[in-house]
Amino acid sequence: MQLLEAINISLRAIGESEVVSESTSNPTAGIIKSAITQHRRSLLATGWWFNTVEQTITPTADNRITPPSAALAIYGQTGNKFAVRDGWLYDLMTQSNRFTEPTYIKAYIDYEFEDLPEYAAQYIANRVAAETYRNDIGVDSNFQSLTSDSEECYSLLFREHTRNQARSTVQSRRFRKVNSARFC
Repeated sequence: MQLLEAINISLRAIGESEVVSESTSNPTAGIIKSAITQHRRSLLATGWWFNTVEQTITPTADNRITPPSAALAIYGQTGNKFAVRDGWLYDLMTQSNRFTEPTYIKAYIDYEFEDLPEYAAQYIANRVAAETYRNDIGVDSNFQSLTSDSEECYSLLFREHTRNQARSTVQSRRFRKVNSARFC
């Protein structure tokens, strides 16, 4: 979905004319564009199959690590906590940005709206349309319909996320139960 389509979904919801360009002088379109950016970043910061990067990064010669660009959140293995400070990876446990060995990280990357999977884009567009409708007109059956549409898109996005996750039965309780009975 294109950003312009998402903006026009919200404009149609409140009964305004559609715009033909993202760089319009329509103040409502500007507010909607900002809301789309906010909801996009909020959705992506939770981590999905399409924006999660896991890698081991080797420090530079001066013992620093450059985090992935456009990372919204960075996590380490159990017990490690990281942040980005002054453009470098920062270890919150040791209060240092110096690393002596390769470090494993999991990062959630920010993507432009047009690069999102269709259900993620539809969720954001419908969510912003519902929010815009509520702010301009109030809560009524149309607002509830828009909210329902966004929840359906979120459900489909989550279904797609689940399908793309690598599952391991070794970590399940049922596997441990069956495996322990095998060696009795």
